[in-house]
Formats: sequence, C-alpha cells, structure tokens
Amino acid sequence: SVREPLNQSLAVNQTITVAGLTTPDAKITVQEKEVEVKVREVPDLPVKELGVFNTEISLSVGTNHVKIIASNEIGQIIRTDLVVAYLP
Repeated sequence: SVREPLNQSLAVNQTITVAGLTTPDAKITVQEKEVEVKVREVPDLPVKELGVFNTEISLSVGTNHVKIIASNEIGQIIRTDLVVAYLP
C-alpha cells in the first residue's frame, strides 16, 4: 500500500517522498528505479514482518504520473499509477 503521496494531490515542492508498506519479499520500483525494501518486525500484528519502502522523486511542473510496481518471487505484480500536480 502506498502511504504517500496521495493520489490526485498537489505538491508545492519539486521533490516529494514516495513511501508505503509491502510484504518483506517484494521488489518495489518507483519510476522504473528499484527501491530498497526494509523489513520491520511488528509483533502485535498477525503478520510478524512488513516491508517498508521510501524514496524521493523529482516532479516536473504540471501533472505527473508516479508509477509504482510491486512484485514478488511467485510472480504476483501490483501496479499503481498516482497523479500528482506540481505547481511551484
């Protein structure tokens, strides 16, 4: 799940954070660049480990499509395309 940015949001800074949660074994790409997934232990949840990712990207003026792809070793793929407007 993507925690930030929100879809159809407005950015006032050219650089924004893209962050979210995934399974610990997932491979995450943001704008076609692989992002490190850190494993966090969460003993209070039924799933004992979560994958956490974050990266910074630069936006161009106007409408930007932020493409995020999550995949795992068994071939499951989830694609997310968020729209973020940058108006300096």
